[in-house]
Amino acid sequence: MARFTLPRDLYHGPHALEALKTLPGKRAMICVGGGSMKRFGFLDRAEAYLKEAGMEVELFEGIEPDPSVETVMKGAAAMEKFQPDWIVAIGGGSPIDAAKAMWIKYEYPDITFEDMCKVFGIPPLRRKAHFCAISSTCGKNFMVDPGFHRTLLGDGLATTLASLFGAPANTTYGENTGVLALSRVYDPRVIRLAAVYAIILSFSPKFDALVNSIPSAIVGGVSFILYGMISAVGVRNIVENQVDLTKSRNLIIAAVMFVSGLGFSSVGGVTFTVGGAAVTLSGLAIAALCGVILNAILPGNDYEFGISVEGDKSADLGSY
Repeated sequence: MARFTLPRDLYHGPHALEALKTLPGKRAMICVGGGSMKRFGFLDRAEAYLKEAGMEVELFEGIEPDPSVETVMKGAAAMEKFQPDWIVAIGGGSPIDAAKAMWIKYEYPDITFEDMCKVFGIPPLRRKAHFCAISSTCGKNFMVDPGFHRTLLGDGLATTLASLFGAPANTTYGENTGVLALSRVYDPRVIRLAAVYAIILSFSPKFDALVNSIPSAIVGGVSFILYGMISAVGVRNIVENQVDLTKSRNLIIAAVMFVSGLGFSSVGGVTFTVGGAAVTLSGLAIAALCGVILNAILPGNDYEFGISVEGDKSADLGSY
């Protein structure tokens, strides 16, 4: 027998956050991580909607990436003191997962973390409070609609089709997430319109001349920010996942990747022949391979995927 459980209600689409105004209750506690939700205005809007619903609202802020047991216990204690009817978690996987653990400890103070980790080992909830999870970035769960597998399939098919016409790859690049965060424009319709405009304008020699007339200094300045976001997002991931760079093992892997990425890029990568076809690995590809191989062969690996809970958590897409 197999069992698959989904949340009872899913809100999506424009103005989905306004559903908070319809929640019945007297008190709500909002659990949130860093300051990004506040900077982007999501936290203020959620708080305003809950107050519009007639609730008293209290914040539990500062939930760190890979939340500790101490954070969960502090949150559960805050909930026990405030006695909320609703627990609202805003952000990525860490605040939402931590809030779930706080919710369980709030409902059942004597339950152990070992019992919480057992499959179907948690007693029925919603005795004291209901739970509401609000994902970050764009307010839509793309892991469900269209689905991560469809996104990867679409990327692959688009890149294959583009290569038949000599066009560049359509792979989703890391800096695109940074551009979305800076512009705060998350609507896919904007991207579709931009693609249509790019196709139409590509047939205009005058527009081509206009683009080529842009001074190199301006293009260079934009490139600094755009491509620098790749490194910035990588550094952010290291910080959020609390990678310990005081360990020699982690430091060696990072050092080899940095030198390989920068060094091989300066000489055009590495080219070799396979079955009569020339294959070129760029500096970025070589750096990625070095990181994967060194992580697998160097001693001192502190987790194993599929065995260690922490290892599985590091690869959990829901935490990003």
